[in-house]
Amino acid sequence: MTQPVARRRLIGGLVGLGAAGVAGVAGAAPAGAADGDPLVLGQSNASGSTTSLNHTASGGPFDFGVELNSGGRAALAIGGDDNPGYGQVRHVIWAEMRSQTFGDSAILATANDAFAIEGRNASTGLPTVAGLNQGTGPGLGGGSSGGGPQLHLETDAGSGGVAGAPVAGTHAIGGIRLDVNGDLWVCIQAGTPGTWARYLREDQTPGRTITVTPFRALGTQAPGGRPPGSPAVPGQVEGPLQGGQFVTLDLAGIGGIPTSAAAVVGNATVKTPSGDGTSRIRPSGGAVPASIIAFSTGTSVANAFTCALGPDGITLYAPISSSITYEVTIDIAAYIT
Repeated sequence: MTQPVARRRLIGGLVGLGAAGVAGVAGAAPAGAADGDPLVLGQSNASGSTTSLNHTASGGPFDFGVELNSGGRAALAIGGDDNPGYGQVRHVIWAEMRSQTFGDSAILATANDAFAIEGRNASTGLPTVAGLNQGTGPGLGGGSSGGGPQLHLETDAGSGGVAGAPVAGTHAIGGIRLDVNGDLWVCIQAGTPGTWARYLREDQTPGRTITVTPFRALGTQAPGGRPPGSPAVPGQVEGPLQGGQFVTLDLAGIGGIPTSAAAVVGNATVKTPSGDGTSRIRPSGGAVPASIIAFSTGTSVANAFTCALGPDGITLYAPISSSITYEVTIDIAAYIT
């Protein structure tokens, strides 16, 4: 057995334990440390019993039970080996605080112009940091007394930049991604890569085209002008339209289109017209059409369109005889900021 070491020397050594000492321990053979034996610095200490340190002094708010200072890279290094031969390790650090006083912490980390806590994870599916609250409070919390952000997200601009939601890997509900354009994405359905929703910025650059899940805004052949599974849009009508009839669809806030959108991108289809003519789409309240579809008797024809949103949305009409009827569908695929 290793020779005992004076306890006073051991305590003094603990205070100065640093990365160099940890590195030395890692390469040494385990030393005997039966119950009651001292800790031997510079060697790997093996013990079959759990050791606890209880601190009962009350010298003030910064009175520490154990204080570790280091001039190296780490004041304390703790590792866990999940090798079945050594026993399964589930937590490298387990900190539990039973106090319900706001401000008390199981772990408190402070830093000056550095990361107070840094996490690294090689997993493609599990988060680097996870928080679980068994009460009704948040799982993770962050604060800034100097007016800085409560949560900091890095874009991947340094690696060439990727826009949009993740397209690979398995993701769980609640995952958050900030893409290279500064758009925020949240995973709303787990999967590979999962289903992601974009949360709009208030400072979106004008002129950006943002795709949405395509939806049918109007189908006059469906009851109420609303095909099954399509959203309710103010202005939907049922039945054949007549020449000279105006139909205005208010698309703001529908199907992922924000109320701040400047225009929409879609496709219009004229079906089974009873005569020849043209159908036009324009901003509500406007005079200049954004799209003109020419059609002939009994022939269905479709055309893509980009139309600015007027005060009440977009307006469809056909400047032809009221004796001519036709059916129409309008599908929306994107909007423009």
